[in-house]
Amino acid sequence: MSVKNLYQLSKKNTKYVIGLMSGTSLDGIDAVLLQIKGNSTKTKVSQLAFGTYPFPAKMKEMMLGKRLSKLVNEKKVQVSY
Repeated sequence: MSVKNLYQLSKKNTKYVIGLMSGTSLDGIDAVLLQIKGNSTKTKVSQLAFGTYPFPAKMKEMMLGKRLSKLVNEKKVQVSY
């Protein structure tokens, strides 16, 4: 996407944005859907939806390694960066 496209998008009165985040605990993904109306000092942001989606055990295992994943699931080790 070019700067010109971003500029044109910023001028729209209503925009929808999806935000995704995974914390360092690797417990899952948080997702939010926002509606942004207006521009500049008249901007209004509304949260339309939010959800937390846990990682499947196999994915967590893949990210952490099998042994560490087992310790985290048993709450014997806390992952933090």
